[in-house]
Amino acid sequence: LTHMSPAAIEPLPPTAAELTATLRAAAAAGEAGAARPLLDRILNEVSLLPPAHGAALARWFRESAPHAPALKAEGAQTSGSAGAQTDGWRVEERVQLSADGVCPFFGTRMDAVFLSEGEYGEFKSRVDSLAEKRASNPEQLANLKSFLARHGPFEVVIDAANVALYNQNFAGGGFNVQQIEQLVAQCAAQIPGACHPPLVILHENRVSTAMKTEEGRRVLGVLKKHNCLFATPRGANDDWYWLYAAVAAGDKGLLVSNDQMRDHLFQMLRPREFVRYRARHQVKYDFNGARSQGNKLGCQLYLPKPYTECMQVHDDGATWHVPVSEDDSGEVHWV
Repeated sequence: LTHMSPAAIEPLPPTAAELTATLRAAAAAGEAGAARPLLDRILNEVSLLPPAHGAALARWFRESAPHAPALKAEGAQTSGSAGAQTDGWRVEERVQLSADGVCPFFGTRMDAVFLSEGEYGEFKSRVDSLAEKRASNPEQLANLKSFLARHGPFEVVIDAANVALYNQNFAGGGFNVQQIEQLVAQCAAQIPGACHPPLVILHENRVSTAMKTEEGRRVLGVLKKHNCLFATPRGANDDWYWLYAAVAAGDKGLLVSNDQMRDHLFQMLRPREFVRYRARHQVKYDFNGARSQGNKLGCQLYLPKPYTECMQVHDDGATWHVPVSEDDSGEVHWV
């Protein structure tokens, strides 16, 4: 570190664990005045809390939090009405919101929280920089950029390996190109506003293997003909390619993948911006829905929810909603 300039050293943001631990310590010491800045930081820097930290925050509200409306988050989005003085906080755990984001206990509707233009630009630059660093040579990512410039814009990007290997962990299962074909068709059915067919990103090794089969040649051949297939080069991690292509599409871009994006590669991105980007731009899918003549595999897309799973404050600070994500399933419930 002594050989690095101060500008090259970027401070690490505090984790959810560190912030909630500090909040518990402040409560134990009777330092109620320290709660406000800590909660502001949790609100602004953390999107999803792990179960243990969600439970700790719920316990803090029950036992130590100042009464509303004194506990108004700085800069928080509000629904307009001022909170009335109460005798304490009513805390509900493991709450499930309605499909449109309404809390069943308080009737509060969660907001869709987007990255600002400046935040999105910074996030895009960070993805670009990290993708460049992860490339084996400078030409790798340059080829993708050139492809996007020639054949784009692509408002829908598909993580094709994730799709082709979905539900294939059975005897005889394997890389299923028919699932790619069906998902591309379902994108046209469920995302009709896209100005261009989806971009399918697949590793070169997968493409070469698939092209040895009649089915692979048929499916991938159609994609190649329409300039909708990009093969990531050998030695490259295709995760960075589909993430880069989706982010490059801008605010309208959608990424189709069931990848939870929890591995060490994605941990290089700032959690707040990454989680909020993913909440507004990731489309998930399934192949267990209703089958029809045009949808023989029962493909179904799940577009981003109409609200964002991040900590939100309403009613002038009198109502707080905190999303908690289960570690294994990724299922979200609310405090």
